[in-house]
Amino acid sequence: MLCGIIMIGNMRSEAHAGATVFHVSVVSLLSIMYPGGFLVFMGLVVLDEGLRFNGAAIWFGLLVCLPVAWVVSWMLSRCFPDIISTDGIQGHSFWGLRRFVRWQDIKEARDLRLFHLRFLRLYSGQDQKVTWIGLSQARNRDFRREIQRLAPSDSPILRFVV
Repeated sequence: MLCGIIMIGNMRSEAHAGATVFHVSVVSLLSIMYPGGFLVFMGLVVLDEGLRFNGAAIWFGLLVCLPVAWVVSWMLSRCFPDIISTDGIQGHSFWGLRRFVRWQDIKEARDLRLFHLRFLRLYSGQDQKVTWIGLSQARNRDFRREIQRLAPSDSPILRFVV
């Protein structure tokens, strides 16, 4: 239910019934969320207590941040899937809104690495909008195989999934 509220719209809004849904790896997200959450927590401790060493706060942060980071990582993975169909691929805008681009409308593809997470930005020749696709998929081999199977042979996306 929470994903439905966050996503604003139907999961298969433009994708066909035979589409395949892929999710970004929770472990990949967790490896960023956990240290990031811990750093935010420690920043709040420093703001509250100053630069005094507080061992209890460090242990508390290490123990509490892990389940919180896992829940946030799982929610992000489930709420922002990438959907591949015979017509095209559905990802998201930078702001998290769903965006569908047809295979023949992909004008350009560029990769982007944020820490160790890889993303593919697909530029549409139709409406000049950018669709973001996560390349750190939980079922990475199936994801790449599906794109290779469905994308046209001259598609710029193929350079990044081979």
